[in-house]
Amino acid sequence: MFKGISIVHRLPGTSKEEFASFWTGTFAPLAARLPRLRKYVVNVVTDGPDTFPDGFAEIWFDSKEDFDAAFADSELNRAMHAAHGKFLSDYEMYLVDEYDVPIQAAP
Repeated sequence: MFKGISIVHRLPGTSKEEFASFWTGTFAPLAARLPRLRKYVVNVVTDGPDTFPDGFAEIWFDSKEDFDAAFADSELNRAMHAAHGKFLSDYEMYLVDEYDVPIQAAP
């Protein structure tokens, strides 16, 4: 699996509720149309200092090639970038390796 994590910040003057509503109700369904996307998770920060990001998004693809192909769709990317401007002041994407850690029951 190939995974990307985005850290997002809402536009100044936008409430946390407005931000979460636009992200989950408008932008997420658009992003979920990315070709070859395997999984998309939106994590809205509900508590933390004002300096914290407002959310984290996780996207999964089978490979880096699938990731690249998904973001090569120029029409969908234009729509996504236009939507970014309606609710984000900034975002950063990180490509990561995920390691599942086995959980051991406490004695």
